[in-house]
Amino acid sequence: MDRYFVRVNVNVGRLDANQDIAASYGVPLKGVPALAVLDGDGKVVYAQNKEFSDMRHLDSSALTSFLNQWKP
Repeated sequence: MDRYFVRVNVNVGRLDANQDIAASYGVPLKGVPALAVLDGDGKVVYAQNKEFSDMRHLDSSALTSFLNQWKP
């Protein structure tokens, strides 16, 4: 995945920090992690809506499958 993506972690605390960053990318913080996919120019092509908010109960392949949709 490192070949196609750059991961940027943004600390949202207990959903009380950096809300402006999430809002600027159209990511509703209804849980963590919250994901956005941006193109090479920084334009949001997808902002998730809770798909991974309960990641601890998902198989890691769920994230890989999700990101594979956005590979160039």
